[in-house]
Amino acid sequence: MSADNSAIPFGIFCTDNDKLISAKVMKLKGFDWASRELSKSRYEKFARQSYSSTCARINAQTMPELAAGIAETCNTLGIPVPTTYLQNSITPCAFCIGETDPILIVSSELCKLLTPAEVKVITTQALLHIHCEHLKSYMVRDLLRSAADNFGLFKGVVAFPRMLLEEWTVEADLSADRGMLVLAQDLDLVFSAYAKIISGGVVELSAESILADYEAFMDNCAQTPLCPLFKTWSDLYLGNTRYIYRLGRLKEFSQSQEFAAWSGGDYAYSADTSDDFAEDEVEYFGEYDSKGEAWEAEDVHARIAWGFPDPKATAEFLRIHMGDIFKLGIDGARDFTADVVTSLNDFFSVRRKKDR
Repeated sequence: MSADNSAIPFGIFCTDNDKLISAKVMKLKGFDWASRELSKSRYEKFARQSYSSTCARINAQTMPELAAGIAETCNTLGIPVPTTYLQNSITPCAFCIGETDPILIVSSELCKLLTPAEVKVITTQALLHIHCEHLKSYMVRDLLRSAADNFGLFKGVVAFPRMLLEEWTVEADLSADRGMLVLAQDLDLVFSAYAKIISGGVVELSAESILADYEAFMDNCAQTPLCPLFKTWSDLYLGNTRYIYRLGRLKEFSQSQEFAAWSGGDYAYSADTSDDFAEDEVEYFGEYDSKGEAWEAEDVHARIAWGFPDPKATAEFLRIHMGDIFKLGIDGARDFTADVVTSLNDFFSVRRKKDR
């Protein structure tokens, strides 16, 4: 995608951590090839067939107000209007899937629970994932989820790239939230929409009560920091449902210089982090790019990381990325990796002997 047709540059709303983790994901050998081939040959076709056979189309005839709001948002963002479906679901949500030809799914519960203006806010957030160029990583995350959940043999192989992507989804939603607020220009409307999603409409949550809960959450984190391992699994199971955390971050963003500049139409403005990026990357991920031979070795075994269990390749993948994903920053990280690799090697050795 290019920003040539849009006044708003693609990816401008992305948080620094979104950019940082995305950069690391893109450095996973074989990632770009795997995502492109799977998207083109399988994922998008299957998704389109599935939703078109079970969901109603949203267009100017079926839901004119919603369709007009989606078209307006897409025109503002400079992206094509995706095929949109209404899914009969009890979960209030809207999301986009597909990298090359996205589709937008809006749940029936979202339309029942929210006002038309609030529904537009949530669909805008979903469309911003296209604008932020997130859908490739989301697709691979979903495929890794499916592999882990349905094929026990692949659980260990896909666990680590999957957890890196699950951690990234939290930042990806923060990025889309920022763009949503810039376009909506109404923090109260955003809080109103998410308050209904959080409570299911059972109680009326005020912005003040949500922000109080956010402050309590941040205090708990400061007093009892999560072990990196537990934080990773928390991201894995909670992901983008961290609405209170996201709203707290959105309130902070609404008071930033970036929000003021972008709200005034100055999309050339962006916080200058270029000088600090390399240093931040080392701090966040460790100095794995400098491993030379080990990094190149991963290229040889890239296909293994995407679903073909081989103990040597798995060991190399784990050795390089264990520190990245858990961010332990302790000497024991490599010892733990060695134990995991030994266990995997023993497991696959036994399996191969049985197969013979």
